[in-house]
Amino acid sequence: MRLDAHAVAGWPPDLTWMIGGAEAFERLFARIDAAQHTIEVRAYIWRDDPTGQALARALLDAADRGVAVRILKSADAATHEWHEAGGQSFFHKRLMLRGHVTATALHGFYAHRPRVARQRPSALADALRAHPGVHLEIAERHDHAKVFVIDDALLLLGGMCIGQDAHHDLLDHMVELSGAAAVARYRARVAGEAAYDPARPWDFLVNPGAAADDLRAQRVARIDGAQESVRVEMSFFGDPAFTDALCRAVDRGVATTILAPRKAGKLRWYNPQVFNALRRRTGAPPHLRIALYPGGVHAKLLVVDAAWVDVGSANFTLLSHEGYGEANVGFQSAVIGQAIAAAMDAHVAQAQVARKRLRASRVRARLERHFMERAGKQALRH
Repeated sequence: MRLDAHAVAGWPPDLTWMIGGAEAFERLFARIDAAQHTIEVRAYIWRDDPTGQALARALLDAADRGVAVRILKSADAATHEWHEAGGQSFFHKRLMLRGHVTATALHGFYAHRPRVARQRPSALADALRAHPGVHLEIAERHDHAKVFVIDDALLLLGGMCIGQDAHHDLLDHMVELSGAAAVARYRARVAGEAAYDPARPWDFLVNPGAAADDLRAQRVARIDGAQESVRVEMSFFGDPAFTDALCRAVDRGVATTILAPRKAGKLRWYNPQVFNALRRRTGAPPHLRIALYPGGVHAKLLVVDAAWVDVGSANFTLLSHEGYGEANVGFQSAVIGQAIAAAMDAHVAQAQVARKRLRASRVRARLERHFMERAGKQALRH
C-alpha cells in the first residue's frame, strides 16, 4: 500500500505501508540487497527457519560487499524461540538453566508437551558472528522493537518478527519511512534527546524514552480524546489502563472495534477475560464490537477517529508499557487514517463478532497474568 506523502501537510518522508509478511519481507530483502553503506537490525524473535536463514544470507551478502551490518538482538526472546513455531532459535542455541526451565514450562503450558525441541547448529549464525563486517550485540536487553535502518536514509518499523510465521501466516503491519530526517528523528527519540511532540504530523512513540514521555500515556490520551471511533487491531491485551480507556470511550458512545485473534499464541485465556470485562463493564452496547479473527493476529495497531494512527511493536499489555523496549510511530493524518481504517474494517469483515461471554479458563488466565507481570519486573531490573 503506497500512501502519497504530498497529500499530507508537513510530511517529510515518503511512506509505504505493508500489510502482511509477504509484501513486507519482499521489500525488506530488496532494501538490504540495495544497501550501500550501513544496515542496522533491531530484532526480538529471530527463528532458525527459511525466513530467518534468508535474512542472514542477505546480511552476509551485504557485509561481503562492504556494508557495515549492526544487529541488536534481544536475548529475552530466546525462551519464546525455543517453544514456539518450529522451536529453533537462530542465535540462542543454548540457554542458562532458568531460561531452559522457562521455555520448557511455556511449551508444556501452551503445546501440552513437556519437552522443547533439540536445537540444531547453524552455520549461518556462526558466519554472522565471525564476519568482520558484522557487529552483533546480544544482551538481556528485553527489547521488543522490530526496526531496520538502511544507509541512514530508510527506516522500516512494525510488529513483524523474523520467521516463517511472520512471513506467511500472521496478520501484521510494517511501515517504511524514507529520508534522513525520519532516521534522525528516530535516533533522537530512542536516545531520549527529543520529547514526543503531539503537534507534529508524525512522530515516534518509544518505551523507554525521554522522561515524562510515556508510550502508555500518549496512547491512552488519544483514546480518551476520541470523538467518533476507536479501532484496535492487536494480538495481546491486559494493561488495565487500556481496558479503562476503552470502557470510557464506549461509555461516551464512541464506536469501538477490537480485532484480536480467536486463539492467541500467548494470553489465549487472559485476552478473553479482558474482552469479557469490557462487555460487562460497558453493558455490551451495539457500538462495541469485539471481532475474533480466524487466523493469527500479531498486529499492534490503533486508529482513532480515522485520523490518528499508531503502529509498531507495542501491545496493550503491562509488559509492553512497563518492561520492554518498544518502537512505534504515530501519524496525524486523515489520508493515512482513512486508508488504514478501511483496511482494518476489511479484516473485521472476515472475523466473528462476539455476541456473548467468551469461554476462558480463569486459572490459566491468572497464570498468564502472573507470568506477564513477572516478566515485566525482570525486564525492569535490567
